[in-house]
This record gives sequence, C-alpha cells and structure tokens, in this order.
Amino acid sequence: MTHKVLRTCAFAFAAIGILVGSSTAIGAASATVPTTPDTSAIQPVRSGDLTLVEADRRGVVMQNGGSAARFSVDLPQGSTCPGDSESDNWRLQTFIVPSSVDPGTLEYSVIGPTGTKQYAIYDVFTAPVVDQLTVPNGGPGEPGRPTPFPPMSFAVFPPGEIPPGTYRIGVACTWFGATANYWDAEIVIAAEPKDTPAQLTWRLPSAPPAALSGAKPPSNFPWTLTFVAIAAAALLSYFALNRRTRTDRTS
Repeated sequence: MTHKVLRTCAFAFAAIGILVGSSTAIGAASATVPTTPDTSAIQPVRSGDLTLVEADRRGVVMQNGGSAARFSVDLPQGSTCPGDSESDNWRLQTFIVPSSVDPGTLEYSVIGPTGTKQYAIYDVFTAPVVDQLTVPNGGPGEPGRPTPFPPMSFAVFPPGEIPPGTYRIGVACTWFGATANYWDAEIVIAAEPKDTPAQLTWRLPSAPPAALSGAKPPSNFPWTLTFVAIAAAALLSYFALNRRTRTDRTS
C-alpha cells in the first residue's frame, strides 16, 4: 500500500514538473517573438519636389499622358532616406492620393498606402512599386540612397477607379510602414473615353491636356505605308510592261 502511495506521489510530482517546465518554455518562446517596432518617433518631412520623366529618356520631363503612357520618377539630386535597407530596414514606397491627403500621414502595407482611394504607383508589369530597397551604405545609421525607379503607368487601373481630380503623386522613405521623408508633385487626372485601357489622362497642373485623338498612329503604320507603296509600284510596273508588250506586237 505504501509503495502505491509513493508511486502515485511520484507521478503527481512528475506531472507538475512537466506542466511547470512547459509553461516556462512557452513563456520563454513567447518572449523571443519579435514585436512591431515603435514608430512613434518617426517625424514626416517633405523633402522636395518629385519630377515625372520619360521612362526611356530619364532626362526628359513628362508633362502629360494617357493611362498607358510609360513614365518614371526622379528625386532631387542628393536625396536620401535616414538609413538604408540592408542595415536599418528602410524602404522606398510610391503613392498617388487625392490632393487633400497629407502624404506625411500615410502608412503602408504590402501593396501600398492604406486607406480608401490611396494607391501605390504600378510598374508596366502591373506590380505595385513598394518596399523598394536603397543602395547599401557603410553601416547602421548612415543615409540610404534611392535606387532608380522602374517604368510605370496607370494602365493597371480599371476605368473609373481613379475619379477625375487633382492628386499628389510621390515617393516616401518608410520604416516599418511609417512615413519619414517624402517627395511629391501634383497631377490632374481627367476621364477620357478614347483612352485605353484605363480611360483617363493625366497632366501637370501647368500643362495642357494630353492629345489622344490622332496623336500617334499605330506602331505598324510606317510598315503599312511601305507595303502599300511597294504594291502600287509593282502594279504600275505590271501595267506598263503589258502596255509595252501590246505595243510591240502591234507595230
């Protein structure tokens, strides 16, 4: 009987030990789980103007275009983020928001700024330009230089998704989704049924609307003209040759 009591007590103490050990392990594991960093110290600052440039000629400023027009963005010379991506987890984001929205208040998720009618800019392959890495610097705490931005357009947006109005388009340096410094410019978006695919045009406030109707012929237009010219020349030669043959036979 005594052995049974001792054995029962041993099992009980062992069970208590397992429970205590498990809870300690769980507590230790939960203590090592990383938490979201405190971004309250990040202070947003507008650092300058953004420039819209032609995607294939970065030195040429772009003033207007249709939804499929390829463009990119340039920042002022010497622009940097407070840190780089490799050492300090800084990222570069793009945005387009109504002009009434302060870009300094934007927070970012994996697909761009959070909030209604607040978007990232999309590249020509329909991916949002978000979480772009900086150029690696010499170590923690040193400024990070932006890398070049890819060709972009508004072709990804369904017709009517971006209502007509004035918008702020720009780039922001962020730390875990919080905005630090940013660069932006204003553009005016208008509905245009003749435009494809998004049925919109955009322009700088000081620029005229984009001329879409008849502004650019189809890409195969020169080849079509060449083919027509060659065919016409061949027909003329054929008729001339036949006429000469008939004349020689009658003479």
